Amino acid sequence: MPPLCRARRHGPDCPQLEACRASRNPQLAAIVTIALETGLRRSELLGLTWDRVDLSRGVIRLEVTKSGRRREVPMRQAVHDVLVALAQPAACGGSVGSARPSMMQGVASKF
Repeated sequence: MPPLCRARRHGPDCPQLEACRASRNPQLAAIVTIALETGLRRSELLGLTWDRVDLSRGVIRLEVTKSGRRREVPMRQAVHDVLVALAQPAACGGSVGSARPSMMQGVASKF
């Protein structure tokens, strides 16, 4: 198996992201891209809701962090593109604004 890539060094062509795109889970590549690009912890990523994503400012607001302090994580273009795609109802199965507001709701059980 090739060494783990970091999206910032290897870009969208790294083998792990290619494997994620080939996965049966359509959101896996999105969640891995966001994780690699932002450095969010698993709990932060899986608990991410749309009301914490500010696409116009290009930041993700985290209210509950390991340190207990609020913080804003800047989005690189790759993260912005993924989130815009996920925000489209067809791409996310209509889950945005549903009773379960987590944008990664279907992915949590896979990790």
